[in-house]
Amino acid sequence: MSQILEKILSEKASEVSSLKKNNSLSNLEKIGHGFKRRGFEKILFNFRTQKKLAVIAEIKKASPSNGQFKADFDVEEISISYESNGAACISVLTDKKFFMGSLENLALARNKVRLPVLRKDFIIDPIQVAESFAIGSDCILLIASALSQNKLIELESQAKTYGMDCLLEVHNEQDLIKVLNCKSKLVGINNRNLNDFNVDIATTERLLKEVPTDKLVVSESGINGKAEVEYLEKIGVTSYLIGELLMKNKSPGLALKKLLMSCDKTIDIRSNEE
Repeated sequence: MSQILEKILSEKASEVSSLKKNNSLSNLEKIGHGFKRRGFEKILFNFRTQKKLAVIAEIKKASPSNGQFKADFDVEEISISYESNGAACISVLTDKKFFMGSLENLALARNKVRLPVLRKDFIIDPIQVAESFAIGSDCILLIASALSQNKLIELESQAKTYGMDCLLEVHNEQDLIKVLNCKSKLVGINNRNLNDFNVDIATTERLLKEVPTDKLVVSESGINGKAEVEYLEKIGVTSYLIGELLMKNKSPGLALKKLLMSCDKTIDIRSNEE
């Protein structure tokens, strides 16, 4: 495990400890029941059935690999723009220390759109799953390399009990073995190696061959434009999580529209309401 990933997980352990001191599972669950889940997984499968390019458009301010790339932005404005310009779903970074995200950003985004929203963070404990439920997350990211097999299954089961979907992230064959022992249908293949943060988009092609067809693959990281999308589309990928390409643009929503148009993929926003 890289020093960066170790630092992130160490910080998460501290956050979990603090979260447990100030909250209880039961209180967070009570709050979470006030939200109706929007069916993150269902939307992506609908797009695949209709042979539409599904982009999970991400809201983030910085990353450990590239630093801060957006000095200031309006979360609500970007969320609305993503929805109106063809996003299938929205992803929000909530890690504060390493990605300059927040729980508030997710709440703001979800309040302004009808799209399903993914909480993207390093989730390692049940209290974080309950917290995700309490802020209205429709789906959570679970990173296989950060979790044991038993813990991955435990957190997935808890999320499912709450009615949330899970995007199970892998980077190599060992991660994939863990994920295929789980029930969730969404497999996120991260083209970025979390040990050294290098990107190789061929990672998706290599691992895709091992994923059963009843699962849906989301390609993550390294998608810089039309060329990568067309390359991945040819091998059968229909869903993409895209962040930096959009957020580095002055207008993230228009950058999304430009990408979809360049790939000749016209998205009917009404399909998101099915």
